[in-house]
Amino acid sequence: DYVVKEAQLDVLRENIGIKWKRCARGLGLTEVEIETIEHDYGRDGLPEIVHQMLEHWRMKQGSLGCTIGRLYQALQRYIKVDVIQKILDLCDSAE
Repeated sequence: DYVVKEAQLDVLRENIGIKWKRCARGLGLTEVEIETIEHDYGRDGLPEIVHQMLEHWRMKQGSLGCTIGRLYQALQRYIKVDVIQKILDLCDSAE
């Protein structure tokens, strides 16, 4: 399984938008973590909230746990197939 790269997270940052709370729950963040992110970064706008959510997930997973497979499993119900394809295409181009 591929380790998630910054370019793949960038694709997600551009496509999650207002669904960020559902995505955060899918990624295993608790309601307290979600509320904290919203409180701390809400005034900075949605792009920053999404960025911080993904960074929080990445820190929780650690370097070995932050894989494309886990990301896919967590978000497959919340993001469109074309977004998933873009992320997978980035795996192919990294080889």
